[in-house]
Amino acid sequence: MWWDLAWLGFGSVISTDIFFFTDFDVGPAIVIFYTIVSFSALLSIIFYAEFAFDIHSIGSETFSLHHIIHPLTSKTNIIPPLS
Repeated sequence: MWWDLAWLGFGSVISTDIFFFTDFDVGPAIVIFYTIVSFSALLSIIFYAEFAFDIHSIGSETFSLHHIIHPLTSKTNIIPPLS
């Protein structure tokens, strides 16, 4: 479902590593940090959902990359097109 994709994008941007390095001395900077990171996570969710909506097929990342790279590879033949 779409919310699984949303939480996957949110979790990839806000990882659990930040909880190991924060201490009581951080102060109000942690609020600013979470605001910036949550905005970045929201943008990644929106962009990835829009990209998934534009390609009307279910498959792996290879199929998605084929749609992106195929106009470049048809002229140069660096990577053969997928069949």
